[in-house]
Amino acid sequence: NKIKRAFTNITPDILETVVSDSVSGKGTVMYVKQKRRLPIAIVAAAAAFVMLFGVLAGVLVYTGNNAVASVVSIDVNPSIEMKLNKKDVVVGIKALNEDGQKILGNMDLVGTDVEVALNALIGSMITNGYIDELANSVLVSVDNNDADKNATLREKLNGIIRSLIA
Repeated sequence: NKIKRAFTNITPDILETVVSDSVSGKGTVMYVKQKRRLPIAIVAAAAAFVMLFGVLAGVLVYTGNNAVASVVSIDVNPSIEMKLNKKDVVVGIKALNEDGQKILGNMDLVGTDVEVALNALIGSMITNGYIDELANSVLVSVDNNDADKNATLREKLNGIIRSLIA
């Protein structure tokens, strides 16, 4: 508004001169319609709609990436439970007993792929003596609503464990 007023104040008012010239026959006066601008309410509503759409899209992406799709339990004597999203990325991990807490230590496995997390956990179990040549049984339980995904993930994890222990 300040800029508009500044331009209005410095623009000369020559309308009367132009009209008087046209009356005397020196020229023609043409009136030009100003362009109509969109009402502010329409612009505000459109901006609110775009912001609402962005927030909803963000919430859907966030919940999709952080929703628990599978729960994997690993039991030797230390018991550990991992919660995975639909992309098999760890979104939560907790020790179910004191030995499990010892295995987890200060590892932060949230946000890592399940293969990386499982590799770290088995490595820690071997290092701490829970798995050796004689005691090398690991129980893997997978809980998922999709039976095919459940079986596929269980086989994948068992294959990883076999390759690490062998």
